[in-house]
Amino acid sequence: MKANASIQLYNRYKNNESALEVARQKLVERKQLPSPSRLCGYQYENVCLAGHFLQKCTCGKPVIAE
Repeated sequence: MKANASIQLYNRYKNNESALEVARQKLVERKQLPSPSRLCGYQYENVCLAGHFLQKCTCGKPVIAE
């Protein structure tokens, strides 16, 4: 669960624990969409999009984490 979603849930339901738990469970059960990089196979128009995923890198340049 993303931090901003967690904060929004808390702010909305901070006075109602049972509603907070129901909303939290719904959020956890939602299917996450894959990232745009992943949808493109980490490469778009011959540009490497794997800046943080060395195993999918196609350009051979250093990754962001280095």
